Amino acid sequence: MVTIGASMIGISGHMPFKDGETLIHMKLRGIVYYGDFHFTSCIIDSNKNVWFHDGMVTGQTSSNEGKLCEYTTDSMKTCKGKNAAVVICE
Repeated sequence: MVTIGASMIGISGHMPFKDGETLIHMKLRGIVYYGDFHFTSCIIDSNKNVWFHDGMVTGQTSSNEGKLCEYTTDSMKTCKGKNAAVVICE
């Protein structure tokens, strides 16, 4: 998990991290967004489907927002007016 500032980092389906001298490419599994004193999230499943969740709006269900390949580095920085705050990778 990485905490970010939306304007400071690009987000993509594979996030490179350096562990000493070794470059590790991790798969994006989720993004937590924040705005208007409220958190929302997008979850990426193993088939690279993007699911949006906002407990205040969708309750216990998530809505399918399409495939990860349909998103750009810039489009993942915001979601429904909220800025990316945390990136979750595996």
